Amino acid sequence: MVNRTKKGRFLKPTQVARYNQQLKNLHKSSEECDQLVNLDTFVPLFDTQSTPAGSTLDDHSYIQSTGSFDEINEAFFSGKLRALDFTRHVVDLQALFNNMKCVDCANVSLKFKDAVGVLPAGICGHLVIRCYNCLRFVQVAMGKTHSSPHGQQIFDVNTKLATGMYHSGIGPVQLNNLFTSMNLPNISESLIRRRCDEVGHVLEDLAEESTSKALCEEGHLSATNSIESTGITASADGAYQRRGSGRCYNSLSGTATLIGKRTGKIVGFSARYKRCRKCDVAKAKHRTPNKHACKKNWTGTAKSMEPDMIVEILKEVKDKNNPVVTLIGDDDCTAFNRARCEVSSCIEKLSDKNHVKKNISNKLYKLKSKHKELSVKTITAIMKNFSYMLAQCKEDTDKIEKSIDSVVLHQFGDHVKCG
Repeated sequence: MVNRTKKGRFLKPTQVARYNQQLKNLHKSSEECDQLVNLDTFVPLFDTQSTPAGSTLDDHSYIQSTGSFDEINEAFFSGKLRALDFTRHVVDLQALFNNMKCVDCANVSLKFKDAVGVLPAGICGHLVIRCYNCLRFVQVAMGKTHSSPHGQQIFDVNTKLATGMYHSGIGPVQLNNLFTSMNLPNISESLIRRRCDEVGHVLEDLAEESTSKALCEEGHLSATNSIESTGITASADGAYQRRGSGRCYNSLSGTATLIGKRTGKIVGFSARYKRCRKCDVAKAKHRTPNKHACKKNWTGTAKSMEPDMIVEILKEVKDKNNPVVTLIGDDDCTAFNRARCEVSSCIEKLSDKNHVKKNISNKLYKLKSKHKELSVKTITAIMKNFSYMLAQCKEDTDKIEKSIDSVVLHQFGDHVKCG
């Protein structure tokens, strides 16, 4: 017969024995507990007074636990209990004070001086306190919790930690490096991944909602400011997880965004993934992968990700009655040609200012090998003049055409065409 816990998880034989022993320990009477461990002589490692000024205690020093603490830890908590001075934790004071009650004793208030240790759960956890009335060990949550789909209570701060990790663009390794410096408990990668799975679909829904609102705003401004316009003007570009050298593109993922010209907000986005970790592990073990949210959606080359993503975004905004009539981007013609063939043949192409300056700079450096007079200082001066000229002739193509010669003439002291 398959053994399960109350939460429905499968257990190995050794885990079954340990789980049954824990249940026996929890149901032992107070007399049996006193026989197992002499609790009357147990002194909790908790000091209600603040550390005096000039104390020699090191901020990262760990005081060795007493013998009675080790016995309680092994007997009742399977070695998972940590001493109060073992590390720091993130604590919600209001939630901790509200939970300082023993339910078995008709909500008798607990005392901090009876604290035994902490059961860590991410960067939060449960404070274990011995009730002075019933002599039971009570687990007091040190923060707010919410229920998972499986019924398990999850600390809010751990879920917010996963959200912050996404927002700051770091991973579990960087998080643990930071926590180690702050003397906070390290978080297992499996825990942070579960919390990421919890908030991932919520963040995706919020992103979809945000881009839809921005697209409506962009369409409204375009229709208000231009009577003849039948769509919006937007800038599109792609990015890769691993930077390409211009000759080699081997990134496993890529993203693309569409930004409205008038609002400056993202009105569309897309992503491509060439690998799925869970699918790769299942394939290596020659078995069917478990049910999961697989993100793998690309089998082509990394270079071909960007045109495909841009075309997908243009189709989506067109289906929302806000088609793109003018596309601003780099000088890569692949995406623009596909957009004209698959989306609309009336799309106009404009070059992005940053990409234009980058391309001109690259060509000048190529000429440097043949013309020694074209030094780095000269190229820098030319590009500086070119940037000034674009800033003075902003959104005026005729003025740019007339002033383009001033970029070079300015170098020789001729300022007739300077704006």
